[in-house]
Amino acid sequence: MRKRIVVVEDEADVAKMIKFVLEKKGFEVFIASDGLKGYESVRDNLPDLILLDLCLPGLNGIELSQKLNQEQKLKSIPILLLTASADNINKKAQESRASDFLLKPFDYLELIKKVKSLVGDN
Repeated sequence: MRKRIVVVEDEADVAKMIKFVLEKKGFEVFIASDGLKGYESVRDNLPDLILLDLCLPGLNGIELSQKLNQEQKLKSIPILLLTASADNINKKAQESRASDFLLKPFDYLELIKKVKSLVGDN
C-alpha cells in the first residue's frame, strides 16, 4: 500500500510541484490550501506524513498542529515543517511538534530525503 502524505501549502505552484515530485516516487499525495482544509484532509485521509507550511490562511501551521495534537489518532502523525523564515525555526518546529523542517526555497532531492527518513521508502 502506498504511503499517504498530506501537503498543507497555500502557494499553489509549490504544492503542485511537491505533489508531482512525491507521486513520481510512489507516494499518494493530498493537497490542502489552508489550515482548515488541511485539518479536514488529515482527518479524512489519515496520512503517514504531513508537510505543513507555517504561514497559512485560516489556521496557521502551529495552530493546525496543535489542533491535530488534540486528537489521539492524529497526534502521532509526523510533521515536516515548510517555511520561508529561518527566524526562530527551532522554536517554531518545537511548537508545531514537527519532526523536521525544510527552509523555502528547498531542493526537491532534500525534500525526498527528509520524507523517506520520516516514513521510509514507498
